Amino acid sequence: MTAQPRPSRARHATARPTRDAGSGGHRGKRRWIDYPRRGRSGPRRWLPTWRLVAGTLLAGLAAVTGLGVAVYFYVDIPDQNAGVRHEANVYYWADGSRMVNVGSVNRRNVPLSKVPRSVRDAVIAAENSAFYTDSGVSVGGITRAIVNMARGQETQGGSTITQQYVKNTYLTQDQTLSRKVQELAIALKLDNSTSKDDILQGYLNTSWFGRGAYGIQAASNAYYDVDVHRLNPSQGAFLAALLKGGNEFDPFQGKAQRKRAEERWAWILDREVELGMMDRRERAHRPCGPVTARSSPCTAVATR
Repeated sequence: MTAQPRPSRARHATARPTRDAGSGGHRGKRRWIDYPRRGRSGPRRWLPTWRLVAGTLLAGLAAVTGLGVAVYFYVDIPDQNAGVRHEANVYYWADGSRMVNVGSVNRRNVPLSKVPRSVRDAVIAAENSAFYTDSGVSVGGITRAIVNMARGQETQGGSTITQQYVKNTYLTQDQTLSRKVQELAIALKLDNSTSKDDILQGYLNTSWFGRGAYGIQAASNAYYDVDVHRLNPSQGAFLAALLKGGNEFDPFQGKAQRKRAEERWAWILDREVELGMMDRRERAHRPCGPVTARSSPCTAVATR
């Protein structure tokens, strides 16, 4: 009896469908962004990985940088506003004393060399201590502008001297995002093409100090009845305080304004000491507020 060969048992591999443990469906093709996360369930499915977080941040940074570069090359430095070129005509008595200013704008432009170093220091200490080393814009100011915009508040805040000069000279005082973006782009370009001294000179000649005075020379006449080159450090610190708001810091507008002026004046002098612009001995000789009687030994006397 011949033994019959046992038939070979065919082995058929049966493909079992794989299932996504997290989603319960078939695994599809690989996704570029694994979110919600596969293979996870419950809250873990919605927690992004560190790679996803880092990638999102880098992508956002690249987009903002690209937009900033595009705006920088798109925005040109415009012509100066017509108003900043207007100056008052000044008439003098025979003895050389000033009689009256006549003109639609109370402004007399002066070269920076006519502004005492102590006055320049006070303005820089008050408004932008890094003026001579920054790029013309403030990253902190940009951040505050974005946050304020998101809150529906004003977009301005923390502007550099260059940014304020751009706003005074080339743009408007409107508090809008588009104006702020233009301001930043022009400030960067201006900083690359203009000396810091020229920017500071332009800023001092275009800023509003209250009492209808535009520019440091007109302000010196309005508050102290002297030309700018005769201002002392205390007087310069007071005029620098007015840059924050002429009406809000004019001591003769009321008790609240006087208090704000004295606090701001003192802070600016202390800030100058902190920055090495004034020594402590000189600061100690200026203990009084910016507005006192003419008989007072204090040197920061403002007149009506």
